[in-house]
Amino acid sequence: MPELPEVETYRRYFSLTSLNQTVKEVEILDATILRRPNLEDFVKKIKCSTFIKTTRIGKYLFVHLYPRGVLLLHFGMTGDIRYNRREELPNLAPIITRHDRIRFYFDSNGVLSIISQRKFARIEWWPSVQDCINIRKLGKDALEIELNEFIEVIQSSTRAIKAILLDQHRISGLGNLYADELLFQTQISPLSSGNQLFTSQIEKLWKKMRKILKIAVDLAADYGKFPENFFLFSRKIEGVCPRCNTKLEKTIIGQRTTIFCPKCQHR
Repeated sequence: MPELPEVETYRRYFSLTSLNQTVKEVEILDATILRRPNLEDFVKKIKCSTFIKTTRIGKYLFVHLYPRGVLLLHFGMTGDIRYNRREELPNLAPIITRHDRIRFYFDSNGVLSIISQRKFARIEWWPSVQDCINIRKLGKDALEIELNEFIEVIQSSTRAIKAILLDQHRISGLGNLYADELLFQTQISPLSSGNQLFTSQIEKLWKKMRKILKIAVDLAADYGKFPENFFLFSRKIEGVCPRCNTKLEKTIIGQRTTIFCPKCQHR
């Protein structure tokens, strides 16, 4: 699933291709990813609106509309976006366009396609970003949360630290891959309870989280360009720890597969 760095990459692409453009037509190819409001009202609210700004909170991309409202894009497991000139669409191979779910046609002759191979993506219209935050109870963005807020989030919970990091109501943006990366690099067991961690460990977590996410954002979430010492290259069942060569272990935390080194990340 796209995590904070991937969604930030989408946000930058959206801003580069589609800002300051007015929607002339909305084509709904598959309404299953449209969650709010109903199809007819959605088209009415988007048509003739101008995309004026993008913001991101965790894994959520918000597109601010003129004269009112925001468009929420959540990419699910396989979501993506693609910009083309209108005349290019008929010439694109079916393998490229077959998972297009919604298209926005601009008065500039550009087209923005919302893609979702497995239909886990969702698109919603909200009156404001704050309305969405309040209803969904989103936590602070992982790159925006202050150290004192981060310490409070971790130390106030008895759950496993991995589960806390994945809880989007507490911290927005981290998913399975980056949570495992963060815990490996800080040598903290994913099974450790948040309230049992020392403040010094939590401060280290916060600093490393910001560093890892910024590296990923700067590299446009291209895993092939990540530093060779990143855990993700060894993070697999039957893999071995790149630090001590111990066989990695697998467990389930928060309904997600968790892979860690039992020696380097002991409780």
